[in-house]
Amino acid sequence: MTRVSMGTSKTIQVSKLMIADAKGAGDVVSESASAGTDWDFAFGGIGKITQAVITHDAAITNNFSLLLFNNPPTGIRNDNVANTSPLTADVPYYLGRIDWMDMSYQGTGDASAICTVTTYGNLPIEYNTPTIYGILLTVDGVTLVAEDLTIALTARMED
Repeated sequence: MTRVSMGTSKTIQVSKLMIADAKGAGDVVSESASAGTDWDFAFGGIGKITQAVITHDAAITNNFSLLLFNNPPTGIRNDNVANTSPLTADVPYYLGRIDWMDMSYQGTGDASAICTVTTYGNLPIEYNTPTIYGILLTVDGVTLVAEDLTIALTARMED
């Protein structure tokens, strides 16, 4: 008899304080206009991203995409600048893209969107790296307030 292991689930959550400004479609969303960094998710090992949640402490209804790499990307990471990723040098490290559709909010709560393997958004995404590096983009332009934006990725880890 062969035992089939489903692995274990692990969720990594990263929050960044956003800059209050209006961003155009396809712009990078980061915490700094001059020293932006990627979004790092330290999963370790081998697995598949099966769920992605994005939340913002403000009432927005926009769409976002997260480009994922298994090596730090060399493209633009500064806030409110047109995206350049993935650059040719980064293609060997490009894992894929998570797309969130139409963030929503209820009453005075945070805006959020979820992507799973059974919804639109390009999941699952396989990886084999200690850290996954992401560049967040606005799809349709957005005006953000100086509040936290949080991304939580859930992965099914191989045993």
